[in-house]
Amino acid sequence: MKKQSVIILSVVGITAIALAISYQQGLLPVQGTSAQNIQEDWAQGATGSADLSINFDSLRLLFANVAPNQRAALLDDEAAFGEFVKSIASQKSLLAAAKSNNLDQEPNINFLMRRSAENTLMELYLNRLISNKIPTDFPTEEQISEYFENNKDNLVVEERVSVWQIFIPTPQGTSDEQISEIQSQAIQIVSDIRAGRTDFTNAALTYSSHQPSKLNGGYMGILKISELIPGIHEPLLALEEGEISEPIKSEMGFHILRRDQVIPSQPVTLEQVRPQIRNLLVNQLRARLQNEIIELATNTYPVEYQEDAIKEWRNILKNSN
Repeated sequence: MKKQSVIILSVVGITAIALAISYQQGLLPVQGTSAQNIQEDWAQGATGSADLSINFDSLRLLFANVAPNQRAALLDDEAAFGEFVKSIASQKSLLAAAKSNNLDQEPNINFLMRRSAENTLMELYLNRLISNKIPTDFPTEEQISEYFENNKDNLVVEERVSVWQIFIPTPQGTSDEQISEIQSQAIQIVSDIRAGRTDFTNAALTYSSHQPSKLNGGYMGILKISELIPGIHEPLLALEEGEISEPIKSEMGFHILRRDQVIPSQPVTLEQVRPQIRNLLVNQLRARLQNEIIELATNTYPVEYQEDAIKEWRNILKNSN
């Protein structure tokens, strides 16, 4: 016999589920649905027992769970606050429609509703315990400085390079003959640029299919050398600054490259990375505390099951699909 506790942290969106179910049940318009059909669907369930009102107490509870910056924005904008209340009313109407059609009585939907509430409770429990255990002054300046000193050899700005590109794709299914024609076109573009018949910017605007860089005349930006796609790294770095490459074939197509400045890797200062170190230390502590809380819950409230049953359950589920 083995004892185990399982904690699931994902929170199911009640509104999203209700919306999806409503489409399945014909409560909301889909393509080809008439207004008359929609009205008939609404008429299928009685709404006399549904709570179709909003009072201040319920509104205050909902508002308390809005992020602080959003609460301030809503209170500062009368129209936005009105839309907030209207959205709550719409959600209550949607909930009433779902209940009036007895969707909450269906076993699987009822399970999802209960599971969503359980997930929310577990997540709030974890967040409350973790927040109570993290000191308000964590991490201290000393802790941030210590982390920086212990890891500063790894805290560097990677080597980067300024890259320009003209990209001509060879989509999947392109024949060998078409690939040969595209390659010939790319070779001609390189020849025209080197001969001064056009410049790189105009050629990129005319021929390149990589839209973000095309709009910048082919400029890709300053890229980390370690993140360059395979097959591009070596020929690009072999170019002199300002030099244009021959067409380079990749799985995606042909690349005509121009290399500009290579920026060597360089160390960063504590001031540059202080916010990142702070977030990293907080996240590390939160992860450790979460694991400790789950382990304590597992030992205090063990869930019993037969080890041999796991294989049996898997086979039953596998054979039923």
